[in-house]
Amino acid sequence: MASFNFKSIFKKINKKNNSLNNQESDFLNNFGLAEFGSALDMLAAAELTTTNKLKKGYLNHAIDEFRHAQLFFNHAKNLINNSNSNSANVSGIAEIGERIRYLNFIGEKPIYSELNELDFINFVMISEAAAEKYFTKLSNNKNFNSETRALFSLIAKEEGHHVLYAKKELEKRRKHGVKGIYKSYLYIKWFRFKTDLLSNTRKIWTKIGDLILALIFFIFIPINKIFFKKNYKFNTYDPRSMI
Repeated sequence: MASFNFKSIFKKINKKNNSLNNQESDFLNNFGLAEFGSALDMLAAAELTTTNKLKKGYLNHAIDEFRHAQLFFNHAKNLINNSNSNSANVSGIAEIGERIRYLNFIGEKPIYSELNELDFINFVMISEAAAEKYFTKLSNNKNFNSETRALFSLIAKEEGHHVLYAKKELEKRRKHGVKGIYKSYLYIKWFRFKTDLLSNTRKIWTKIGDLILALIFFIFIPINKIFFKKNYKFNTYDPRSMI
């Protein structure tokens, strides 16, 4: 789960209420979209890297993330018993297109292009370690049924495999005398904090922007009309007029 801040998704899960199953289904769908988005990021990395071994590793990672996404989507459908609904008959290609549209992936710069190779490997390691820890925690959450907890446990285990391959890549570079590995690690910790903060506060900044626009409209425009009102004078008769 490389590029999605997933921790906020389950903030409401500890609040017990009658719609818990529906909430759980929605949350699982959000996790599916997160995994799908990460898979797209890893596909972009597999195409952009110039290292053949990393191409294979990133591609395998992307395939894992696509599979995780499908596991979440399928389990969400099972929870609300809509496997026989019309959505089950939608083309798989159409579903993929809809998910890409929802994630607004087209036109966005892949995260790989914002980092160098060393930074990206650290990014994968740190992000996947956070995902492993969080899904492990969810797998022990008794608010979920046994099937959901088992799914979280499986995802956590596979995210752990992604952590290991990233660590091996970093260790290989350390043995070859590559400098700046720890500096890159600290930079990515800051990079994730910054992007997560912006993601979590996006709604707040949107509301602030709306408030500022409202103030401009209701305060500055009336003032402008008062102080810059023009008095137009019209001749009673203009020989050039066509009327």
